[in-house]
Amino acid sequence: EKYEAKLQVFFQHFTEGAEFMYQETFITVLGKFGLVRDDILPPSSALRVFKSGARSRDDDGNKCCDATDFVDCLERASLMAFPEHEGTGIPLSAVDSMLLLLIHVDRAGASEE
Repeated sequence: EKYEAKLQVFFQHFTEGAEFMYQETFITVLGKFGLVRDDILPPSSALRVFKSGARSRDDDGNKCCDATDFVDCLERASLMAFPEHEGTGIPLSAVDSMLLLLIHVDRAGASEE
């Protein structure tokens, strides 16, 4: 909720204003964010995030995510990619995991595209 406005901007940018984002684009976005890596979020995990979080269907019945689903998928991805504090191993809250995801996005330069 705290970061939703920025994430909505990402959604609009990467969908080029379209109503839905499809699996291929979602995986590409996570890649641009620097997240799809074996040590952070393996491709199979990124695909599971999309499949479990994308609740929308287009007119042809294809699974996709709308802007709300996109935020939910990123929250899921953040919890998978950053489940605990690196130094202590203490589990992170959803907000802290999302903050780490956004820091990672910023470092990857994806927010400047």
